[in-house]
Amino acid sequence: MATLKVLDRPYPAKNKEQAQALQKQVSRPQQPRRTALEEEPPPQSPEIEKALLCALLYRPAEAFPMFKQNGTPELFFSKIHRGWFDQMERFYADRGRLDPVEFIQHILDHPDVFDPLGGRVYYVTELQAIFPPTEMIPYYCEDLREKHLRRQILVRSFHNAKIASNGGDVAQLLSKMQRDLQAYNRVSVSNTLSDASVCLNGHMPPIPPEIIHGVLHQGSKMVVGGTSKGRKTMALIDLAVSVATGSDWWGFRTKQGPVCYINFEIQDSFFWFRVDQVCRAKGITIEAGQLLAWNLRGRATAIENLHDEIVSVLSVRPFVLDIIDPIYKALGDRDENRAGDVAGMLNQVERIAVDTGAAIAFGAHYSKGNQSTKEHMDRIGGSGVFSRDPDSIMTMTANEEEDCFTVDATLRNFPPPKPFVVRWDWPIFHRDYEVDPGKLKKVGSPETQFEAKYSVEMLVERLAVQQGTTIKDLKKHCDEDTGMSKATFYRLLQQGLSEGSITQDENKELFRA
Repeated sequence: MATLKVLDRPYPAKNKEQAQALQKQVSRPQQPRRTALEEEPPPQSPEIEKALLCALLYRPAEAFPMFKQNGTPELFFSKIHRGWFDQMERFYADRGRLDPVEFIQHILDHPDVFDPLGGRVYYVTELQAIFPPTEMIPYYCEDLREKHLRRQILVRSFHNAKIASNGGDVAQLLSKMQRDLQAYNRVSVSNTLSDASVCLNGHMPPIPPEIIHGVLHQGSKMVVGGTSKGRKTMALIDLAVSVATGSDWWGFRTKQGPVCYINFEIQDSFFWFRVDQVCRAKGITIEAGQLLAWNLRGRATAIENLHDEIVSVLSVRPFVLDIIDPIYKALGDRDENRAGDVAGMLNQVERIAVDTGAAIAFGAHYSKGNQSTKEHMDRIGGSGVFSRDPDSIMTMTANEEEDCFTVDATLRNFPPPKPFVVRWDWPIFHRDYEVDPGKLKKVGSPETQFEAKYSVEMLVERLAVQQGTTIKDLKKHCDEDTGMSKATFYRLLQQGLSEGSITQDENKELFRA
């Protein structure tokens, strides 16, 4: 019986020329063109990253100090692993412990945070299978450091090649390559043990330049603390102009260099108006390329979401000083009163300083109340991390003399200067040597302040315009317009309801009586 054969290809051609012609008619699918960086996956060690997370989760008291001594969060290649590290660190900082059962419950209570980080509880159970000894953490960190350095070299070299091929300025490119080399050196030697016999015999690491003489080094962080609406932004704009031109700031000499002002709050036109006013008052002109502003009004978010973009933009020029204003706009969903949240944000600020080599300055507002009775570092509001983390802390407190402020400084790398006074004279502060810095403005009792500054009539006046508003909306408007605290608002609201000048309907909406 004949067998029927089914062929999966056509019959062969009778001659070679015919076969070649048929082969040309069959088009092969085109492969997408790949760049040099896509040929192979970037250097990474995902299993070691998981092992580190496991050690941190199940032995936090030993693992966190050892990790901080040998590594940094930026060594994690996986954004998911870095996200889990940030959440563990924040949980541990807030509670002083990291119990896996509590942490799993925390994960279940916050699906919006943990679902994007890879499976919530499933991920924790996956880590249970690894369980490495904490003694391996230094070796794990060293492996991740090497991979991180290799990635940095690949990415930066590819970026430099693009600049060179696209006709970029050679001088700027060489300057960028020099900064890249410094960044490689910082990554390769960070957290490694240093031998005194080497460092004290002609090989001591060089001390970075002083951007503000006697106050701030390049690569360090500085906070300027003051009251809400206390002209901190004007002080920071004056600082930016001073460094950009090499002129004095508050009586301190500065080292001239390019400055970038990251502005989260002020509209573009008003920002440049203020810069112009400061320049006129100081009688100076800013040269091209010395002061650049990055206006991000409306784009405020958690600073880690902007980290890569910020570093990419700031790497274009060798900035010596970057100013972030206001810093609370970079908190994202963090709470400024929680130490872990603020520490996490300031760690991101420190990463920017390390990655760019520039000093970072920002402003922070005071807490409410009488500041004259507090130590100057305790006057800054929110978590105490704001007044402990920066290398240079400058606080401005109202003086008895009108329009004058006493400036106190706590400096990590310099001897502290004696308190001094600056006098406000639009648009800048001038050092005033005649006023006694010890005479801080005394504020009256809380009851006196309450009666003098705020009253029930302020709420009633707003209700005359906004009849039928919710408590939440009325509180928001009072806070934005007058800076009224939450406690004061509810005290006045209760007083108004009690005396009948404010009424509330069945829908909980407020009306003027």
